[in-house]
Amino acid sequence: MKSETTIIEFQTQRATVTTTPAAIVLVGSLQCHRGVLVKSLKNNTKIVWVGHNNKVGTHGFELQPGDEVFIAVETPEKIWAVAEADTQTLALLLS
Repeated sequence: MKSETTIIEFQTQRATVTTTPAAIVLVGSLQCHRGVLVKSLKNNTKIVWVGHNNKVGTHGFELQPGDEVFIAVETPEKIWAVAEADTQTLALLLS
């Protein structure tokens, strides 16, 4: 028999990403139990790379505008991001 876990709550936030690799900065005391869904907004104009440290660059996971990825982490601040150019925005859903 398959066991299912129900998520009681989730939290959302946006993060600004620049051309300097940085950990995603969260506002307030957001908690995460299963992980973070990271989405590059459709109106972004450039690639955003996500990874686990300041070497994210072109070695990170590439997100084109509109792309998303689920990252199973308990500490969202461990997710780093960098933009190909300009300032881009990520939408985050913590569960």
